Amino acid sequence: MGIKMVSQILSEEIKPIDWLVKDLIPEKGITILGGDVGSLKTYFSIYLGLCCVSGKKVLDIFEAKKIKVLYIDEENRERTIKDRLKKLLKGLNIKEENLQMGFLISSGMKLDKIKKGGKLEKMIINFKPNLIIVDSMVRVFDGEENSSSDVKKIFDKIKPLIEHDTSWLLLHHTRKTNTIKVKDDLRGSSDFGAFADIILMINKVEKNAYTLNQPKNRLQQATEPIKINVVDTNDGGLKIIYSGEGIKKASMSINERCAESIIERIKKENLKSFKTKDIEKVLDYKHNAINNGLSFLVIKGVLKHISKGYWEVIT
Repeated sequence: MGIKMVSQILSEEIKPIDWLVKDLIPEKGITILGGDVGSLKTYFSIYLGLCCVSGKKVLDIFEAKKIKVLYIDEENRERTIKDRLKKLLKGLNIKEENLQMGFLISSGMKLDKIKKGGKLEKMIINFKPNLIIVDSMVRVFDGEENSSSDVKKIFDKIKPLIEHDTSWLLLHHTRKTNTIKVKDDLRGSSDFGAFADIILMINKVEKNAYTLNQPKNRLQQATEPIKINVVDTNDGGLKIIYSGEGIKKASMSINERCAESIIERIKKENLKSFKTKDIEKVLDYKHNAINNGLSFLVIKGVLKHISKGYWEVIT
């Protein structure tokens, strides 16, 4: 350990950032993927892993290096993982042969209890994964997630393992909110967000539609939030695709976002009139939010309320 003077620091050449997934997952870094229960976290993390081991672009936008991945799953049963793998492989149109992605399922792993030279480190040395995905944080430690000192133990154990040329993607649950998630919405101690190099948040906004935003990136300017869609294929596969648009809804209330989704549905189906129940079938918003969104559009002069549960589009 030596002291560096200002002139020394300024004169040193800064190397470009090395990425496993461009702008999303850095080499030898820690990324947290946060979201509510049912917000696509597991599907998206397995999808990320498959993109990495096959060298496919994530969402056809973010370049991914062809690497080896270890997926530690303490959240799901093997049957669930198998089902999701089959769907995602079909959606990506890739074969499972020779994919360098290994799973450690229901092993009882506790990251705050691992030891130097222990089973996990030996596994990393032998398997040589470039990316380790953990699903999920609440399942892999015995401490209290609201305790700063307990959370610190996890990252104190992880950091030395990064020197084996590994990056970590940690799935974590978020607090219940009705807005686009920010880093402070990660459940538990603020140290979860403090230790991460990058935080990604995934939010469900309507049926089969999600937003991916980046509330923290200490390596560079954060990427713009984007909207992604989940599409079922005819052969039983599942595609996760970029919708082609950003999410201006990020700063909106849930009622305003619901109103925007209603407008999108009107345009998509070229509706002249519709019933409330028709909208409720296709949008994943609660009844009150949909009613408030419809009322908002009446005030905006987009809709006319004809009778109870019946609306007319003003052209």
